[in-house]
Amino acid sequence: ALWTRLDKQNPGALRDFLSQYPNSSHREEAQSFLNKIDLQGADKKAIQTALDKFNAAFEHHQTRELKQIWPAVTEQYLNLPAGYKVVLMLQQTGDPAISGDTAVVPCQVNSKTTKPGGQTTENQKQTNLHLRKSGGGWLISSFGQ
Repeated sequence: ALWTRLDKQNPGALRDFLSQYPNSSHREEAQSFLNKIDLQGADKKAIQTALDKFNAAFEHHQTRELKQIWPAVTEQYLNLPAGYKVVLMLQQTGDPAISGDTAVVPCQVNSKTTKPGGQTTENQKQTNLHLRKSGGGWLISSFGQ
């Protein structure tokens, strides 16, 4: 009866259940739920790391770093006309939807374009960022719906 009422999304409740009922017939199931929660937490941290790397690459104008985190980056971001400077910053606005080795993250994209002569324009837009797991981390595959 306790098992049916237990919040299986709450890692603390699952750990308490495992310590209080080490011989329960639901032990393996509880451990499985706990392992899944831990894995999702690790993935969320790794996804935030990918966003941080993207932001740092743009901030420091490092095309090599940008290609590492966003292998499909288009030429429009890599080869700007002389005198132009573009900075994109991603800010996560919701939890990632993780499915296996892919994830979709709702983000706000802040862009700042500086034209020759110093005139700047800034924009913000909401988008979905698509990522894929690669090795021990996550890479950006695309922006869009």
